[in-house]
Amino acid sequence: ISVSESYVSDGSATPQATPSDTGTPLYTGKAKPASTVPPSLVIEASDRRIGCLWSYSEERGLLATVDLDQEMRLLSPKGDVRYRVQLPREGQTIFVGWEQSGSVLAAVQKLGGAFLWFPAKPEAVQQWEGMQFSSKLLKNSVLKRDAHFDSSFAAWSPKGKLVLGLADGNFAVWDLASNETFMSRKHFAGRHKAAISCGAWGPFGENLALASAGQLKLSQPLNNASWEHTAAKLALENEDITFQDLRFSPSGEMLAAFAGSSVFRHLCLYQVEPSGKNTSKLVPVGEVHPSTEIGAIQAMLWLENDILAVVSGSGFVRLVKYDREDGALKEEQYHPSSAGVSDAALLPETGHVAIVAHEQITFFDPLLTTNPTKIPMWEMDAGVRPNKVQATKEFLLISVTDGSLMRVPLPPLAKLDLSLLTLGTGEEEGTLSPGKAANEASKGALNPGCRPPALIGEIAPSSGASFSSHTGLHVAYSIQSRSLAIINGGSELVVFQRDSTSGALEQILKSQLPESRCVFLDWDPTTGTHLAFALRGNGVGLWQIGGDKDINMWSGMSYKNNLFSFSKDAKAFDPLFAAWSKAGQLALGLSDGNFAVWDSVSSAVSVSQKMGRHKSGITAGAWLSSLFAPALALASTSTIKVSQGFESAEWSATTLKLKLPRRPNVSRSPSIKNLRSRGGAPEGLQFFQLEFSPSGKYLAAIAAPSNDVEQAQAIVYELQDQREALVAVYEGEFDEEEGAPFRIQWVSDDSLLIFHRTSSGGSIKTVAPNKGRGVRHTWPASRQATPGRLASAAATEHGLIAAAFATADGSGVLMLLACPKLTVLREMRLRHSPLSVRLYGPTEDGGAVLAVAYMRGGAELWQL
Repeated sequence: ISVSESYVSDGSATPQATPSDTGTPLYTGKAKPASTVPPSLVIEASDRRIGCLWSYSEERGLLATVDLDQEMRLLSPKGDVRYRVQLPREGQTIFVGWEQSGSVLAAVQKLGGAFLWFPAKPEAVQQWEGMQFSSKLLKNSVLKRDAHFDSSFAAWSPKGKLVLGLADGNFAVWDLASNETFMSRKHFAGRHKAAISCGAWGPFGENLALASAGQLKLSQPLNNASWEHTAAKLALENEDITFQDLRFSPSGEMLAAFAGSSVFRHLCLYQVEPSGKNTSKLVPVGEVHPSTEIGAIQAMLWLENDILAVVSGSGFVRLVKYDREDGALKEEQYHPSSAGVSDAALLPETGHVAIVAHEQITFFDPLLTTNPTKIPMWEMDAGVRPNKVQATKEFLLISVTDGSLMRVPLPPLAKLDLSLLTLGTGEEEGTLSPGKAANEASKGALNPGCRPPALIGEIAPSSGASFSSHTGLHVAYSIQSRSLAIINGGSELVVFQRDSTSGALEQILKSQLPESRCVFLDWDPTTGTHLAFALRGNGVGLWQIGGDKDINMWSGMSYKNNLFSFSKDAKAFDPLFAAWSKAGQLALGLSDGNFAVWDSVSSAVSVSQKMGRHKSGITAGAWLSSLFAPALALASTSTIKVSQGFESAEWSATTLKLKLPRRPNVSRSPSIKNLRSRGGAPEGLQFFQLEFSPSGKYLAAIAAPSNDVEQAQAIVYELQDQREALVAVYEGEFDEEEGAPFRIQWVSDDSLLIFHRTSSGGSIKTVAPNKGRGVRHTWPASRQATPGRLASAAATEHGLIAAAFATADGSGVLMLLACPKLTVLREMRLRHSPLSVRLYGPTEDGGAVLAVAYMRGGAELWQL
């Protein structure tokens, strides 16, 4: 390793970059700066500089860069080269970073370990390339073994500890203060199963979180560079999803994690919860996902009061905070920047968020939610864009994909007191705090009105949408494939597809089914091309658009192309319940208490084992479609079981078993353990529907005594202790005047929709389970009549409600309402008495598609 001093103040060496005489920043790169922007090019744009790693130390006033030739250069903020260090050319540098005080710079190569450069001794570089340790093998002989590092990750702690994550799942720690080192071993609790991909030190340098492809571990406090025990282990079952970045909050009580594919990444927020003396565990409390509205997630920044700013590619900023008292995730979203965002940074002096986009740099004020200043970006060649930003007290450093590194002076900005930053200040719904009004449209909230619904498809009874009292009429629509599936009164499956040009419905499948009651019909929400239906006593049918023309029946653990024949050793399923997850997994609950799960992506099948099997038929269930902590809740008579995680072709374990008395009560049933010990009432409790809240914090249910199913009630449970306990936080007692609930749906963790039906009417109400707030809004208002009997209702995730009423004259009325106040958006007459309605959305334009089935037969599709 050679170290050369390229520039010193006395002029004894030739400078590599000459500063201008006037001190004005130089610009010599490919990009053309705008007249209002005086950037300074500190790394020359060239093929060898593309993809270089860099880090700036404000304490030392030095910028370190390593290019593809493995040359490390130390530069001044204006681009003057001070030192050059030639690292091994055959190596590959994966990390360049300064220790917080600027005492040492580390450059880590994949196979060369860490190269340590000390500004106090610039002529020397130390190499930490491995560890030597002793082991007793055979005949008690002590052998010395050298472990050379194959590094995949590195990071400095605030207290001067350098951790190296290794490709074999081990890690090593070096302490600058004590010069002590530590390395994990094969059977050590901190070792990962795969290469360590990312990590984060706690704010006080005591805790260390490390993640590999699908595993996240949190240490106890590190004392003298020693790892005591692993306090938390979490796994992502999807092999295509890997952890990419971890960030502790300023208090160390929260941990944010990026995970995803190479293109799209998702964010999960964990609470770091003490679980004993010097131990902690991670509890997932919320997630943020990319979408067509906000684009890809580009950056996450922790602000004061443990508020996380999530910046997306379309220029949105979402402020997220977990309220420990309410147990709820509070969010506010703004749209301060143009699209094309690549990165963001928090200004250390003023507290503004600098958002770097292709066209401009926006300085966002998270306190007042305003944009005091915007700076236009310099012109760049086609295909060139900024990719990383670091903020200092006086300027921004921005790297560009053509190899350039730009220095942009900061504009004058007032210092913000971010300790005043809060979310969810207790304002009444419908009112906006300063700064919110201009951004309300970006939140995805519904406007107090909508365009007239447009009829986009109609199937007559004679064309395949007939109704019978025995088999009914069932419809399901797929937005992705524009396909409408119908199981009609003649036990026929008919599938139509909308023409992409004319919009007309064209029949693409017609197949005779066994004459049996249909309990489920729906498309998979992932691709919209897999159709599944469940028939009592006949199993589950599967069909894919573009696949085999024949329907495949899922019977036992085998597929049968012939619908009516089963092998002698095959057991025909008798399904009572079925549901798709957002990941394309189909869960099936059977009348004998067993269940099975089929994955439409991999075609893998998981089945219930002894722990997961119910003693009676599974009548209801719900998926928690979480990337980080998925779960499936299934209910039978007086029993709810929550299971999570797949392993090979088996369901690993049941994490929660709940046995309920006839009427759970908040005061009498404080926890799942008490309910389980007391057992159920003789007649039992029958469940009709289960629904997880968006974050998985709550589980809502509709249940009734088995001997009096008309007296149903809605119950909300809070999942606690990592889903090992349930606490009832809301119970709606049966009211004859209000009627029994027949459907529930979550809009947010703070808003549950409950639909009630009576013999001549019905009602809708929203319930807030946290803090025992109970009912917040009801429609219609007291003593106001409804258009008729509430026949069916549905809602989208963003709070659009469709309620279908059967009127006395044999026709119907459709009411469209919006959350949170159940505002009536539109009323529309239906030509016949409605049988069912289903809502699908939001669509690309923010609306939804409504599917209506009629008692006399016939089905319609409406664009809302």
